[in-house]
Amino acid sequence: MSLSFYLEAPVSLAILLVTIGVSIWGLLDEDMRDKQVLVPYDTLMYKEYWRILSSGFVHGNVMHLVLNMTTLFFFSFIVEHRLGHWQFALLYFLGLLLSNGATLLRYRDDTAYEGSVGASGAISAVVLSAVLLNPYIRFGLPFLSERYPWLFLPGYIVAAAYLVYSLVNTFLPSKLNVNHLAHLSGALAGIGITFLVKPGLAEMLERFVRNM
Repeated sequence: MSLSFYLEAPVSLAILLVTIGVSIWGLLDEDMRDKQVLVPYDTLMYKEYWRILSSGFVHGNVMHLVLNMTTLFFFSFIVEHRLGHWQFALLYFLGLLLSNGATLLRYRDDTAYEGSVGASGAISAVVLSAVLLNPYIRFGLPFLSERYPWLFLPGYIVAAAYLVYSLVNTFLPSKLNVNHLAHLSGALAGIGITFLVKPGLAEMLERFVRNM
């Protein structure tokens, strides 16, 4: 991809850079990060509603940040080019708000819930949108899939597996403190918003299914 490809997707570029910058700040300043964590009980009790949004701009550790930003980098620019600028902004921020809103509702009375951080819900919305916009997309493993093409899987299979995995794990205890509910609700939000803002998407997918 040329530099102009990334510069012509200013919303993606801004989200990526701001999230990296704020997350690094939060990793260096624990007090600052603690004020952004989505702790549902505290958010409602003390009316700290900004956490629903700000928690998506801080991350738990460096690996969490790298994984999320790498995924965002590979998908967001493509989606913004295909959807449009304001449409992508709507997709990302509604995905973030709805995924965190679901977390807020589920744990609103749970004083033991430690909280949630990260952009995973919004990124799930972006990835599912990418699959809808390009149903021929394939997912593989870095370096290995180029050598072993059978490791590439159709995007719709990976997306379906991700939805099922997130749904099942939403109702199971997570030893890794992973917010599967945010992943699931973000992904579902991404599907709905993409259909909403992309005219002709249903007809395109119908043609894809007929040609499979």
